[in-house]
Amino acid sequence: MILKDGKFTWARYVSSKKDYIEATWMRNDVPEGTSPYMQVSVRADLESENYVTLLNTFTTDEISIMTDQYSKLQAEDFKAFVKEMALSYGLVYDPNAERDVKVHSVDHIFEPPAGDDGTDLLFNVKLKIFDLKEVIDSEDEDLKKELREADTPLKALYVAGKFLFE
Repeated sequence: MILKDGKFTWARYVSSKKDYIEATWMRNDVPEGTSPYMQVSVRADLESENYVTLLNTFTTDEISIMTDQYSKLQAEDFKAFVKEMALSYGLVYDPNAERDVKVHSVDHIFEPPAGDDGTDLLFNVKLKIFDLKEVIDSEDEDLKKELREADTPLKALYVAGKFLFE
């Protein structure tokens, strides 16, 4: 098919021998609602009218540059795809990802979670209580000992109430 009534807008080599070119042809007269662009394959042959028309638009160096740019863009897209897939399947570590933060609710004061989560919650509640001005300033060693020995967050809060309100 000989291309008429339009112009080439882009081209790249599709073979290592540079004997075939993929190009975008923009048609001038197209029906409304139809894309004016079409992809065409052009054989790099000076006897081909389409190739001569293409060379009137782009030099072989310009086509080589567009080919390199296309290849680099494809490589970047591929790398991004592989990275996204690896992250989504947990195959690589993402240091910028949000950490899985444990959230405790009021219910955990009355029924602490099992294992290390419960131990950590109790420890953090006690730390906060020991940081209170009233506890720091207190000379009541028996009450401080009772706070250290509290085995649930509720008991620790009960002892905190003694520091604050007795």
